Amino acid sequence: MAYKDLTAAQKATRKAYAKTRRDKINAAARAAGVIGAPRPKMSAAEAKAKRKAYSKDYRKRIVAQARAYRAMMEKE
Repeated sequence: MAYKDLTAAQKATRKAYAKTRRDKINAAARAAGVIGAPRPKMSAAEAKAKRKAYSKDYRKRIVAQARAYRAMMEKE
């Protein structure tokens, strides 16, 4: 049966079930340390190196897209 065809009470029951299920899963994940674990902190040098690598890759992708676009426009 489609959700839109359910009565208000059935929708409420389904919503409550989904919330309970979601809360149980989140509680188990929190207990296992999957959720809420502290994120590792990067040093300033590591952050700078990651930014540099990302920007280099980004520039390469943009240049490649521009070349491909120009080549495509020349063929037309």
